[in-house]
Amino acid sequence: VHLLNGATLLFQALGVGIIGTLGCMLTQFAVKFGINGKDFNEEGEAWYVFNVSGEAFAGTCVAVFVAIPFMMLFDIVSDTVLYCHTVEGLWQVEDEPVLEETWTDGIRSYVSELIGCACSWRP
Repeated sequence: VHLLNGATLLFQALGVGIIGTLGCMLTQFAVKFGINGKDFNEEGEAWYVFNVSGEAFAGTCVAVFVAIPFMMLFDIVSDTVLYCHTVEGLWQVEDEPVLEETWTDGIRSYVSELIGCACSWRP
């Protein structure tokens, strides 16, 4: 359980970090090379960006803000997988046949089934 939670936390932290880094790099790329013919580097233009680092930080913040809910989804998925694994283990324990030690145990279970069957017919 603790191993799964630790791995999930590590995956979430790395995912948010990588997505935030990609948001920063994408923002810097867009400012440097422009989008749809708009150049953000030339001072005379209306779309000039004075502080590229500030824009990159804003891009990082937006990317992290969007990434956190998706990364938190992995926590729910890992808890669901752990729950299903536990339930399957319990089902396997219930499905194991009970071995009868002697022939009297076999007769005892047969008689108890007959009595249980007869009792279920009563109103």
